[in-house]
Formats: sequence, C-alpha cells, structure tokens
Amino acid sequence: MKMKYLSIIMLLFFLSSYSCAEDNNDDKILRYFEVTDVLGTIDRQMVAYIEDIKYAYPDLSSKIIERREVKQAVEDYKREVITAWTQILKTKLSNEELSEMLAFIETPLGKKFIALQEKLGPEFDEVGSIANRNLNDKISRLLFKTER
Repeated sequence: MKMKYLSIIMLLFFLSSYSCAEDNNDDKILRYFEVTDVLGTIDRQMVAYIEDIKYAYPDLSSKIIERREVKQAVEDYKREVITAWTQILKTKLSNEELSEMLAFIETPLGKKFIALQEKLGPEFDEVGSIANRNLNDKISRLLFKTER
C-alpha cells in the first residue's frame, strides 16, 4: 500500500511538471490511472517479477533482492513506465477522448467493466507470471543445449 501511494506521489510530481495548458489532460490521465488501477497493475507486475527472479535463481540470497539498489531499480522502472504510459495517452488521445473514457467508466456498464478488470487482473497476472517462468525455462534449456 505504501508503494502505491509513493507511485501516486511520483505520478503527481511528474504530471505537475507540465504546463498549465495541459493541466486538464493531466488530471484526466491521473483519474484514468486511479480508476483503472494502472498503478496497482504495475505494482503486481513488479511483485511477480521479483518472484520470477527468485524462481530463476533459487540459490540467490533474499538479502540481495532486499538491497536498496534493487528496490531503487524497481521504483525507477515503475517511474519510467508511468512516464511512458502518460506520454502515450497525451499524444494518442485528445482531451475529448479522455473525457469520454472517464464518462464511460462512471456509467453502470463502465463500473462493471472496471470491477471485472480488478477481479480478473490478479489471475491474469499469475497466468502471465507462470507463462514467463515456463518460457524462461524453455529458452534456458535451449541456450544451454546450444552452448554444449
């Protein structure tokens, strides 16, 4: 939960660095990220990533994963993703389109859609994590087989 608030603060700081003319879009993008749980999704992806590292390197000490540098790398990644996604929304969607998306999200159907996303998101994340582990195992076997 603490990381989610830190992510929101970082996002607010990033968004506040733009000009006043873009404030309306910035507010809408932040609202979109909040309502659609974008920040929660990024947090879940990072937890899954760390779990994948533990799986891929079972002999790796948990002390290494808990190092400040590793945590900072994860925070840097999250900031980069938020910055990139914000820029994509700014360049690909007009103020009107952002307003329409937010208006839809506030309708009963939009609320149902968001609720389903929140309900299914963790399961989708888990499936993705398992698939990534399987792919990593398969590629590792192929690489090591090729080197011999």
